[in-house]
Amino acid sequence: MERRSDEDKLFFDALALKFDFKKFERWLNDRRKWPLWPVVFRNLGKLYNKKILDLGCGLGFDSFIFASRGAYVTGIDISPKSIRKARLFMKNFDFKKRCVFYKMNVSSLSFPDESFDAAFGRAILHHVDAEKCLKETYRVVRSKCIFVEPLANNPFVNLNRKFLDKYDRTPSEKPFVLKDLLRTSRRVFPKVDHEEHYLLSPSAYFYRKIIKSDMMFNGAFKMLTKIDSILCQSLPFLRDYCWISIVIAQK
Repeated sequence: MERRSDEDKLFFDALALKFDFKKFERWLNDRRKWPLWPVVFRNLGKLYNKKILDLGCGLGFDSFIFASRGAYVTGIDISPKSIRKARLFMKNFDFKKRCVFYKMNVSSLSFPDESFDAAFGRAILHHVDAEKCLKETYRVVRSKCIFVEPLANNPFVNLNRKFLDKYDRTPSEKPFVLKDLLRTSRRVFPKVDHEEHYLLSPSAYFYRKIIKSDMMFNGAFKMLTKIDSILCQSLPFLRDYCWISIVIAQK
C-alpha cells in the first residue's frame, strides 16, 4: 500500500501540472455537467452551511461545486501539487470563504470525531486501502458518506482502459467488482444503499474518441442512458456490469 500510495502521488502530481488558470472556468463548467450530480445532491440533501469532506479532492473542482451550493468544504488529497493548485484556484476564483485544502492520506485523517456533516469521494476507494478509508470516514462524519466508484466489469469501459486510456490511470488502481465494494462498505457502515449507472452508455465515450463528434456523442449517450435505466430495473443482475456505482453509506 505504501508503494501504491507513492505511485498515486507521483501520477497525480504530474497530472496537476497540466492544468492552468486560463482554462479553470471551462473545466469547472464541464464538471458541473456531470450527469450524476442530481443523484449525489438528492442523497446529501440541502447543502447550505453543511460541512462536507471531499476525499481525494484533486484540483478541487467537486469541492467548488459543493461550495457554490452553500457548503463549507474541506478537501484532502495525497498529491501536494494538486493541493497547491486547488488553493491557487480557490484564492483566484473567490471560493476562499467556503473551501480549505490539505495534503492528507484518506486512510489516516487528522480530524476529530464527527467533524463533518457528510463526506464525498469520487473514484477514491479503488486507489487506497478501502476499509481503512471507510473506517476513518465513518469516524469523522456525523451522518452519511457518498462514494462514486468505477466498477470492473463493463466491457466498453474495459476496452477504453486497454486501448484508449491505458496511460491515463495509475498502474496499481483496481476497480471493484460490485459485490466486493458493497461487502467492504457494509463491514464498516450499518446501512449501505447503492445505485448503478451506465451499462450500455459507456460505448458512446468509446465512439466519441474514435469519431471526435460531441453532437453525435451527446445524442447517443442520452438515448443509451435511458435504455440503461430500463434494463437495470428489469434485470437487476446487469447492475454488476455497469460502469459506476454510487454507494450511500450511513452511520
